[in-house]
Amino acid sequence: MSKTYSESGGKVGRDQDVGKFALVHLSGSRRGRTQEFAVDRLKIGTDPTNDLAFDPLRDSAVSLFHAEITVENCEVVLRHKGNETSTFVNHQCVTEIILQDNDLLRFGIGGPQVRIRIRPEAYASCKPIWDIFCDCRDIATTARRGWVIGTALFFRHLLSDLVFHATMPVRLLAGALVLLPFALVLGLFLYQYTSRQAGERQIHSLLEQIETSRVSQRELEKRVQEERQRATELLDEHKQQADTLTALVRRKEKEMGAEAEVATLKQQLRVVESGHVAAERIIRIYSGSVAFLQGTFGFVEKSSGRPLRFQGVHPNGEPFRDGDGRPLFTFGGETPPATVSFTGTGFLVKASGVLMTNRHLAHPWEMDPATRQLIGPDLEPRLLSFRAFFPGVPAPFDLTVVSVSEQADLALLRFNPGGLKIPALRLASNPTGVTVGESILVLGYPTGFDALLARADPTTSSEIMQRAGTDADRLAQDLAEHRLIRPLATQGHVGDLLPDRLLYDAQTTQGGSGGPVFNLHGEVIAINSMILRRFGGANMGVPVQFGIELLKRNQQSN
Repeated sequence: MSKTYSESGGKVGRDQDVGKFALVHLSGSRRGRTQEFAVDRLKIGTDPTNDLAFDPLRDSAVSLFHAEITVENCEVVLRHKGNETSTFVNHQCVTEIILQDNDLLRFGIGGPQVRIRIRPEAYASCKPIWDIFCDCRDIATTARRGWVIGTALFFRHLLSDLVFHATMPVRLLAGALVLLPFALVLGLFLYQYTSRQAGERQIHSLLEQIETSRVSQRELEKRVQEERQRATELLDEHKQQADTLTALVRRKEKEMGAEAEVATLKQQLRVVESGHVAAERIIRIYSGSVAFLQGTFGFVEKSSGRPLRFQGVHPNGEPFRDGDGRPLFTFGGETPPATVSFTGTGFLVKASGVLMTNRHLAHPWEMDPATRQLIGPDLEPRLLSFRAFFPGVPAPFDLTVVSVSEQADLALLRFNPGGLKIPALRLASNPTGVTVGESILVLGYPTGFDALLARADPTTSSEIMQRAGTDADRLAQDLAEHRLIRPLATQGHVGDLLPDRLLYDAQTTQGGSGGPVFNLHGEVIAINSMILRRFGGANMGVPVQFGIELLKRNQQSN
């Protein structure tokens, strides 16, 4: 019968009798190898003519013709052949013995040690997993070189046997286990990368939004000019309205002499004039109690409290940008923080220093989608500055948020008025007594800095913009020092009444949020809240009863 055998990592050639027995080398020059034999006689020694030839230099305890293993009557027999050496089976010196599966063989004193596997039906396909584990354990313990090297030997030979001797399902499982750490590391890297990319996209979105508040002087001058034009057109419109009614009265008096019609037109003129008179009175008495709110907010890292910063800024205040023009940011260093500036309106409801305004000004990040996306497990918003400027008062007042409403877009702010003596506004005694068509007046600071700068002469506004640049804090301070902070007044009529909102057509826009909406008796009936851009510029206000309830809850909590 032809002799066939295989070794770990080698090419396997078998006939139908392959798998009669196998030898697992636990020590010696062949340590770690598993050889499978399909022979009736296996000669063992250091002579090259042996079927199993050991290295004479590294395995010096083995003689030239040391032993042989034969298969006789379906039994595996070991016979010792050497004259000067010994053969051991399970640590017992033998000359001839019938071998059993899993016996431990050693050739010579201190010579190489092997374990025999006699299970042809199992080895006909592949080595069982439990045998692989036991063999690798024996290889590691036989080495006697410490637990570190022993552990390394165990896993080294375990991997080798799994690759070359295990069944295919076991090989696939072993491959999966080997690749699992790499897959986990790769998955973690990809997760961190995609999370970082998503975070960077969100932060870039924030920074792009931030950049919209950092207007250049040229752009600011353009907007101021547009605001001047808009204010002029508004004044012309009011004047034209009064002139038209006056002309109609005079023409009817001359042409028709219709007393009833003339009387009606005169009544309309008186209504318009009385509305203007009432508006002038409200502006004169109460505008000093309507404050210009100016603030900035940014984001901080929750784990460390470090603020989100620009990586650097140019001398003109512009941040460093990447190749796509997006601002570069970091959480370290001493560079300027990345901030968002905002403006709005608030009005005094208690002379002791309590302002009422919108919730979205007390928590400005809640109304912006780009900034809302950044609020999560890593970043949180934080107010960096929040100030109130009253008309005619050069110094600002620092604000703290006292209370925000969960039912409406309202908030209460507190400041220390010091020696400031201005009246608190009167909230409507009958807040539900508002009627559709009723005339109203809204005070506030729509368009923020643009409208305020438009009130100054071109020379003054240009000087202020050059000094302040893109610094919103400096710009607000300069406007206050030049006594240019005064609220704008717009008139209109109530268009509709809803349980939680009041609709009206008085013109306003961003920056006017939080301003008081007056009836012609000088009472606050609503707090300006939002614009319906897709409905002819109509606006909404929060009915004043929600503000009264918020004040009551705040008093009770105190």
